[in-house]
Amino acid sequence: MLEIDYSYINKSGVYILHIKDHSYIGSASSLYARIRKHKSALELNKHVNTFLQNCYNKHREITYDILEFCNREKLIEKECLYIKQYIPDLNMKSPMESNAGFHLTKEHIEKIRISGRRKHGQEEIAKFIKSTTGKKRTQEFKNNRSILMKNLSDITRNKLRYKNQFRILSEEDVINIRNRLSNKERVVILAKEYNISISTIYKIKQRERWKNI
Repeated sequence: MLEIDYSYINKSGVYILHIKDHSYIGSASSLYARIRKHKSALELNKHVNTFLQNCYNKHREITYDILEFCNREKLIEKECLYIKQYIPDLNMKSPMESNAGFHLTKEHIEKIRISGRRKHGQEEIAKFIKSTTGKKRTQEFKNNRSILMKNLSDITRNKLRYKNQFRILSEEDVINIRNRLSNKERVVILAKEYNISISTIYKIKQRERWKNI
């Protein structure tokens, strides 16, 4: 059963729901009320998010983490950034399409627009993915990749990570992730540190990826 900390009743921020190796990211002015609403709707089989409801019906277990506490004015902006970073698979629509009880200011809309502006096109992404395939992660290679990644916009960088998420980890990375998971380290922290999706961390844990390591 999902236990919700009552101290979150007057706290606003961004949260993530976990169902097995699936995830959903949202934000709320009252974290306690929002997570409690999720729990109630799922248990009654009446959740508006059919992806989330079907996943819960299959596994019958759910947990959550608080990604960040922030002011109400920053909720949508922060939620967008975390969705780009973690790529949750249970979100049906973007935060800007949500029915939140407040409006985005022109400043917030501009920040989100700028963060999603593409500095490099599909051709550059394809060239980079091709150049990384099958290569050893030498120090020179890592330096060149770091320079390129810094010059990409947020949205392009995350698209690249999503397309290339099964190739950017070295054998040493995979072993280290499994060791830290066995020591009960949080999946969210590992996903953020290695810049890969939460579902990828679970697949490493369950040996659905990198089975030979």
